[in-house]
Amino acid sequence: MTARRAPVVLLLLAASAWGAVRAGAADAPPAPGERLVGLRECVQAAATRHPALRRARLARDQAALDVERARAGFYPVLSFQLGYGDTRWPGEAGEPPEQSQGLLSYDAGVLVDTPLGTQLRAALTNRRLGTSDPGAALDPEHRAGLELGLTQPLLRGLGLGPNLSGWNQARLQLRAAAAELRGALNALALEAEQAYWTLSLAQQEVEIAARSLARARQQLEDTQENIRRGLLPDADLYVVEESQVRFQTRLLQAQNRLAAARSRLGEVMRLEPEAARGLRASEAPEPGAVRLPSEYELLAAGFQDCPALLVARARAEAAGVALAYAEDRRLPRLDLEASFRLNGLTGSLGATWEELWGFGRTDAFLGLSLEVPLFDALDGSGVERADLEVARALLGMQEAEQRLRFEVHDLRRDIGHRLEVQRLARRVSELARLKLEAQQDKYAAGISALKDVVQFLRELDQAELEEAEALVELAASAAALRAVVGDLHLAHGIEVR
Repeated sequence: MTARRAPVVLLLLAASAWGAVRAGAADAPPAPGERLVGLRECVQAAATRHPALRRARLARDQAALDVERARAGFYPVLSFQLGYGDTRWPGEAGEPPEQSQGLLSYDAGVLVDTPLGTQLRAALTNRRLGTSDPGAALDPEHRAGLELGLTQPLLRGLGLGPNLSGWNQARLQLRAAAAELRGALNALALEAEQAYWTLSLAQQEVEIAARSLARARQQLEDTQENIRRGLLPDADLYVVEESQVRFQTRLLQAQNRLAAARSRLGEVMRLEPEAARGLRASEAPEPGAVRLPSEYELLAAGFQDCPALLVARARAEAAGVALAYAEDRRLPRLDLEASFRLNGLTGSLGATWEELWGFGRTDAFLGLSLEVPLFDALDGSGVERADLEVARALLGMQEAEQRLRFEVHDLRRDIGHRLEVQRLARRVSELARLKLEAQQDKYAAGISALKDVVQFLRELDQAELEEAEALVELAASAAALRAVVGDLHLAHGIEVR
């Protein structure tokens, strides 16, 4: 994370990372067999073990190797050759019955292609000829040579663009793969965080249902006592007993949702089913520190870090590189060729090398070669196809930019809406509690019916659940916004490696 990006990231942390998550949404100690797990631990475990992220990382590593392979095209190429050839033929009249000729050769050379298209070469050659032919002028004969040469394209293949095309495309593919890895990491972090908040909500739902059931049971016991004393008719027992049965059903449903939430979180964390059964979220979202940045600040961060947009940009640049290469392929090939060679030719190996360095036998060449690719010059389909690919890539980039604008706008609006909903849900929960307490006082004073107390108990139960749901939905929307912007992983202490 660079210094230039730090203010935006810190602002987003305050906006939606729940910097004020309170530890112990489960203030109660864990039950035997339960395992407390924090949000960061959950996300980091998923990022370490999940196959989808590992596949994306392998794709990025493969793209990095492709860059190295493309760069290797500009490394010097060394060549060595050692050989011996033997030729035999029958002799003529008056000559030995068989003559032979042996040729021993050993060569070394180096070839270098430069990013400008220039090809440099150097070669050192040596030939030693031994023969039984009495008519040979030299026996044995030694030949040595040192040649330096270059080939410089003047049309096709001239300049950095066409010669670095493969390397540039490989680098852009690496950028796209790295952005896709970042996108996979943010998507996985979002999935893990949503699963975690779902578990937190399920835990709260169980606690609310258990609390409501305890109130209903107490109400049933009080009603039974009042009936025994003759203060209430027997029919009132049916009202409170029905309420207890309803809350028992609610608790069973909540426990089933808790088991499903644990299983889902365990799947994201790549745990065994048995290990997932005891998971318990140790944190709950706290909206008190939430401050939503402006849409401009969010878009500025998104245009810099959004993985989908980074991938689209890399692909558009790669399409531009391919177009430039296709246009270069249609040009005629006009190359300047130059070489200079030193030669040595004597019957002695040492004298051959002395003659070579004495510059007594030299060859020099300077010329032009022209190749006109008639098919490529007349057929423009390759360039047209590359041009269409550029247009497609640019449209894809525009689509990614437009999607980012709408997602940031919609999620920011949604978070603002959910902040207000949560505030109102909290107030409704407080009022429901006060209503129940007031109704219980009225009932104790004999000025309220039992069915009203039961009804207010149900309303409190529903209000507490809605408050918990509003908090979790707010947390999920905040995480989704950070995932779209592209820095949710930073909130959980995870770097793209």
